[in-house]
Amino acid sequence: MLDDPGHQPDDLDHPNVHLAALFDGAIQFAREATDARAAGRTSDVERRVGWVRAVLADLAQRVSWGTGTIGRQISAILTYLAQRLDADVCTRDGLAQFVADLTTVYGLWSMICGHGVARGAAA
Repeated sequence: MLDDPGHQPDDLDHPNVHLAALFDGAIQFAREATDARAAGRTSDVERRVGWVRAVLADLAQRVSWGTGTIGRQISAILTYLAQRLDADVCTRDGLAQFVADLTTVYGLWSMICGHGVARGAAA
């Protein structure tokens, strides 16, 4: 198929698809942390918050790489969000606000990249 002149690269090969998956993952882990906090499962909260921090660190690095000023600014926002995940934010309300903030950043990134509304925003 690759030698077919009509072959178009699969959209899944585009780097932004991978970044979108990372955003979705971070939002999902943060939602799971919120649910775990509501259920009183502190160790699950800590584990999932750790995953969110790791994903945000990866996202911040990938978004800023070769994307110019806007990418660097979104990277700085992602780094800030990761730093906000301390004991004060890890309350149920704090985590819910974190999910809302991260979903907003995801939506912004998605619009800048021309992907329309971010998937995490609809869930």
